Amino acid sequence: MGRRMAPALGGGLAVTIRLPAGKRLAVCLSPDFDAQSVWMGTFRAQSQSLMSRGEFGAEVGTPRLLRLFRRYDIVTTWCIPTHTMQTFPHAVAAVVGDGHEVAAHGVYHEYIPVLDLAEERRLLELQVKQHVRLLGRRFSQIWASIGTRPSWGATSSRTGRA
Repeated sequence: MGRRMAPALGGGLAVTIRLPAGKRLAVCLSPDFDAQSVWMGTFRAQSQSLMSRGEFGAEVGTPRLLRLFRRYDIVTTWCIPTHTMQTFPHAVAAVVGDGHEVAAHGVYHEYIPVLDLAEERRLLELQVKQHVRLLGRRFSQIWASIGTRPSWGATSSRTGRA
C-alpha cells in the first residue's frame, strides 16, 4: 500500500512510500555529520574546544550511531559537508560501508542565503566533483529539485538556478 507524501521542494514529484503490511507510519532518520565544519563554516570559530567537539562526533559519535543503526537494521541518509568527507574519510567510509547513503550538505557548512549566485554555483559544483572523487558517485537527491540538502536547511531565491 503506497502513501503519497507532500510535494518536494520546488514543486517536484510527490514521493510514494510502500509501508510493510500493518504499518501506518514511516520515519526518516537523517544524521547531519558536520564534525568540525559546522564550527568553521557556520560560526566562523576554530577554537580547540569547538574543534574537539567536531572530532568527537566523527571519532565517537559516528561509530555509536552506526552500531545503533546496525542493531535495529535501520538504513539512513547522512548529510555530510565536503570538508567532513575530506577530514574524516574513514568515518565516511564506515557510513557508506554500512549501506547508508550520503547527501551533500555544503562544502564547509556555509550559510547559503548570504552567498551571491556565482559563489553558490561554485560551491555546488565543487560538492558534485568532490562527491564523485571521494565516493565514486554523485550525492543522493534528498531535495529532488537541486540534489542536496543545504547546510542550515536554507536556500536562497537563486538556489534553483545554481
